[in-house]
Amino acid sequence: MYYIFICLIAVGLFINYLTKKYALYNVSYKREVSSNWVEIGEELHISTIIENGKLLPVTFLQVTETFPSEMKYKYDADIKSLNNKLYHTTTMMVLPFQRIKRDYIVKFNGRGKYILRDVTLTAGDLIGLSTIEKNLEFSQELVVFPKPLDIESEASKAGDYIGDISAKRYIIEDPIVTAGIREYTGFEPEKTIHWPSTLKTGKLMVRNFDFTVDNSVFIILNIECSKPFWSGIDSSSIEKSYSAARKVIDDLENSHIKYGFASNAQVGDCFNGNKFIRPSLGRDHYYNILDILGRSDYSISMDFENLISNILSAHISCRTFVIITPAVLEPYAEQINKVRNYSDETILYSINSSNFDLISGSIRKYIF
Repeated sequence: MYYIFICLIAVGLFINYLTKKYALYNVSYKREVSSNWVEIGEELHISTIIENGKLLPVTFLQVTETFPSEMKYKYDADIKSLNNKLYHTTTMMVLPFQRIKRDYIVKFNGRGKYILRDVTLTAGDLIGLSTIEKNLEFSQELVVFPKPLDIESEASKAGDYIGDISAKRYIIEDPIVTAGIREYTGFEPEKTIHWPSTLKTGKLMVRNFDFTVDNSVFIILNIECSKPFWSGIDSSSIEKSYSAARKVIDDLENSHIKYGFASNAQVGDCFNGNKFIRPSLGRDHYYNILDILGRSDYSISMDFENLISNILSAHISCRTFVIITPAVLEPYAEQINKVRNYSDETILYSINSSNFDLISGSIRKYIF
């Protein structure tokens, strides 16, 4: 009887040794996300999939996933925050050839590019005396778009980006076809003044052109807040500028008005101020720009003056230019006024009205 007891103990220890040695053998981990693009506060589904591809069970398996601290779980979960990271832990038992899938609902509370990082698998032996760990290099990229800013002004309406419309499609003026005469508002180019009607009425009158070709708008986003740039990075103002750009893009896309985009925001190697997205429409075009807005950080690839100079030298033809900037610094005035000569309409958005007096009166200026 004594020898049988000793044999049982030996067999048990041997099995325990095997369960520890091969605990993580043929155990695979996989993570799936419902989308790589998400809005702020939008629910995102994350699935953790564990598979045990061997005859031996894994009696104790702990999965620890590393996430950004900006990620929030909808329901209670075993999470810890440390060094601006979130560690989510889940524990399970995995039977032979079993596949376990666990789903979680999360959301992000801020714009940006986030990396869902590495995973640690911790398995224990049969009787719980010791554990073994395995670190998996796992990286998934997720982009959170900026939230559209509710611009409280008449210019937030799509029609104001392009002026009066006399056809059912969005088009630009043909300087040959005149639809009528109307009173000068202060925004029209001087070349449109109709002098015979002006002399007759005693008021400045301009020609109201009809529309014959597709209209387009070019959006210029500046995030430079001071000179030199690094001396005054205002993250809240930059975030507000990203949100303002998102609002304008949404308005134009929903109104089927072609739009282009350029920015001096740094987005690694994938985008900088030398690359312009020319006017277009459609889902791919829309999400391409939103992806840039989501990935952009608080550094610049060039100053605002060089950005404008490069855009103008690229001969980008649009009827309307929309400039969005956290502030209008004094050196900006000359370049902003120059943009007016390359378009029928120029609209300027800024967080405050500083140096607005240096900007041409024919440029529409708004505070957001």
